[in-house]
Amino acid sequence: MLDRHIFLIGMPGCGKRSLGRRAARELGLPFTDLEEWLAEGMGISPAELRARQGEAENRRMEAAALAWLTRARPGIITVGAATPLNRANLGIMRGWGSLILIDRPLEEILADFQPEKYPEMGDNPEGKLREMEETLLPELRKAADVRMPDKEDEETAYALFLRILKERYHA
Repeated sequence: MLDRHIFLIGMPGCGKRSLGRRAARELGLPFTDLEEWLAEGMGISPAELRARQGEAENRRMEAAALAWLTRARPGIITVGAATPLNRANLGIMRGWGSLILIDRPLEEILADFQPEKYPEMGDNPEGKLREMEETLLPELRKAADVRMPDKEDEETAYALFLRILKERYHA
């Protein structure tokens, strides 16, 4: 059983949700996707949430939600790509858990990226992702407590994630 939350961070399309959801189910841990949780509360989709709210409002809502979610039994929480860049959000996550970066190469993300899930990226999601790789990814690497390289197939990545959870966090 975890004594702290595990926050999965990474670029859009890196596989945070699928890894986190699957591991939580297998280990009997609570799982929350922050964007899905917020969107569900508003009766909209995560894509609509990201598109509808301004950056400042998104970060305010995330901070309030993180403060609420971290009071529950420790589990796995996935957050949006830019969530850890906000000082308040990062402080909450560091205070209540550890941040694991799913560091998947951009070319692999692009190979199976589903742009309909990210309408806020507009007509050029590849260009937006390449920009994020240059600006966002270095900041995520600094914020992470653990950097999980995800250069293998999904099953290998999942096995590595489970090993990290069990060995480092005694899940």
